[in-house]
Amino acid sequence: SSVTPLSDGGYMVYGLFDAINWGGCCYTRNSDVRDIVKLDDNGSVEWQKEIEFDNGGMTTHYNGIGKGLIETSYGDLVFLAPSLYGGVSIVMMDANGSFIWNQNYPDMSSWSYHAEIMETEDGDLAVVAGSTTRLKLLDYYSGEILSENEYQGLAYARAIINVGGDFLIGGFTSDQASIISEGDTISYKPIYLMMVDNDGEEIWRKVWDQETERMGWLLDVIETDDGGFMIFCETNPPPYATLIKTDDEGNEEWRKKYDDYVGGGQGWIHITDDGGYFMASGYAVTKLDANGDVEWNAAAPSGFDKNFNNGMVSGVNYDMKQIEGGAVMVGYGSADWE
Repeated sequence: SSVTPLSDGGYMVYGLFDAINWGGCCYTRNSDVRDIVKLDDNGSVEWQKEIEFDNGGMTTHYNGIGKGLIETSYGDLVFLAPSLYGGVSIVMMDANGSFIWNQNYPDMSSWSYHAEIMETEDGDLAVVAGSTTRLKLLDYYSGEILSENEYQGLAYARAIINVGGDFLIGGFTSDQASIISEGDTISYKPIYLMMVDNDGEEIWRKVWDQETERMGWLLDVIETDDGGFMIFCETNPPPYATLIKTDDEGNEEWRKKYDDYVGGGQGWIHITDDGGYFMASGYAVTKLDANGDVEWNAAAPSGFDKNFNNGMVSGVNYDMKQIEGGAVMVGYGSADWE
């Protein structure tokens, strides 16, 4: 469910080998165990290891695998996992997969992958999650809370990025809006961007609540070269995949829609060396120029063939990270699904 490039040129993959396939995959009843796989720079397996941590033990119901695997500037690895205690657990391990610490935060939640973690400029950790959006700044060496903030009216943050030492957070609101479509009233939860300072105090927020189309999910947000931001989100009616370009205060400058189903509620975007963008979703990858126009794409068989260097595959992308000259993705699938 997550992948990160490593400083040695390889990659670390986070997930579960014996996950339960239910309702589209993937869950577990053992909250205390996850798996990692170390790959070299060609994607060949160097080693694999089971990580054990105190996360609530066995359960009769299904528990999510988690997400958010990152390598820190210290060379350690951190990931998020839903906890049976309630809330979200953060687990830190070293580069060899040896457990260092874990902490549980019961007032947070990671429903449908809505949570994220990052390293701050001063070397600590910032995590954002919750049915009411919460930001916690954590001590790097213990996970103890240094400061925390709660933001009323905002829910289920999906992204947090560093902006000059401050934090930009994106998700959707807890309040519903509605549109009239073909005579029917359709409710939805608008997306938002919020800028907070390095203490978590709110600077500004922008909510897309006056819409002629339903704003389904905020999938990712990045800072652009001009100091503004690019939001990758899902809107309805189709085509679903939408990019919204904003200025540095979240005011919309333009938007474009793309022929991409955005399967699995997953999506990521990054700036490429030529000033364009690389956009990946659950089922597709698309290369855009600097104006957001399509240069090429590859997707699942329902649209067009999803061809990579190891052939055509099916399945859902669950994470994407930028690497030099491209991207690394991880998910689940099988060539014989075609």
